[in-house]
Amino acid sequence: MRGINTLTKNKKKHNDDFSNKGNKINFFIKKNRYYLIIMILVIGIISVVTFNIKHFSKYTNTESNISSKNKVENKSIDYKTIKPNEAGDVMVIMYHSIDNKAKHFPWHRNKKEFKEDLEYMYKNGYVLISMKEYLSNDINIPAGKTPILLTFDDGLKSCFSLIKNKEGKLVVNNDTLIGILEEFKSEHPDFGSGGVLYITENPFEYDAYYNNKTEGDYQDKFRVLTDLGYEIGNHTYHHYNMNNLNKNEIMEEIGKVNNLVYKNNNKIPTSYLAYPYGDKPKEENLKAVKNGEYKGVKYKMQSAVLAAPEPPYFTNPINKDFDPYYISRAIANSGQHMDMYWYFKYYKKHPEKKYISDGDNTVLSIPANYKKNVNSEKTKSFKTIFYDTKTYETIE
Repeated sequence: MRGINTLTKNKKKHNDDFSNKGNKINFFIKKNRYYLIIMILVIGIISVVTFNIKHFSKYTNTESNISSKNKVENKSIDYKTIKPNEAGDVMVIMYHSIDNKAKHFPWHRNKKEFKEDLEYMYKNGYVLISMKEYLSNDINIPAGKTPILLTFDDGLKSCFSLIKNKEGKLVVNNDTLIGILEEFKSEHPDFGSGGVLYITENPFEYDAYYNNKTEGDYQDKFRVLTDLGYEIGNHTYHHYNMNNLNKNEIMEEIGKVNNLVYKNNNKIPTSYLAYPYGDKPKEENLKAVKNGEYKGVKYKMQSAVLAAPEPPYFTNPINKDFDPYYISRAIANSGQHMDMYWYFKYYKKHPEKKYISDGDNTVLSIPANYKKNVNSEKTKSFKTIFYDTKTYETIE
């Protein structure tokens, strides 16, 4: 009995001790419950973060991952094979309208000739760009290709017009230069996109050389052109020779067209000018070309094109001798001195003179002999690499 009583007492004592410890723990938890909750939350957060880093870091766009990804995706430039020259000449071509007569003025093309022009450009590695891309030299085309900028003067309806399809929707008239170009682009999606249409009064409503159908208002026409990637340029309202105009007259001629576009194209002003007849205004009046205002609407011209090639001809916008208000253009014709095909033949014979892309629009690859002509202010947003055309090694 004494053994049983002793066992009972020990068991009771053990239970009392356990109960006391439990009470102490409960008291401790109750007293420090907020700290414990915080500790549990912190541990949980650390666990989740550690898990994400371990299992998902390879999928996150962290700076190091992006940098690593770029290093993998950026292919090295094969200078010997491509022979890139992104300070080389860029041709700007001048078209007007369709004239299907057997004999026509050299600044017009019949439909067959225009299609042949596009075929030549495509087969010889030319890719369309916009004026914006041309001026900024931010040209994103495949390696080995050459950019070309097409421009269309006078806003004639055989250049561009709209018609209604079977569903009653306004679409580009295929019986126009832009219609032919759009059809060619759909068949050759790697031909690029872009071009400037320089308009005067009553754009795309009149044509003395080719009578095709046109529908829609200015808003419709400007909207379709903009959606297709074309830029609407300014050719002045009455097409007067600007060399004979004073500052106020120049401002009015440019301003009227600018206001027309601004009103009918989501308040987007015109930024590119084509001099009528290619005649630049007197030097003291050039300021009115660059900036002006007409009836409360301001304009700021970023460039102006001539009607023929003049020195320094088709110099690249990053070169020191480039003047954005004196851009040469080649007439879209064959058989004349310094027309479009004359230059095509010239650059085929001297490919080292023309722009050839390295395939990376973040890098400018330039032959070392061009270095002294490059305007460093124009290349600040690019990584510029000069290379030796004999060894094909890069030069710092």
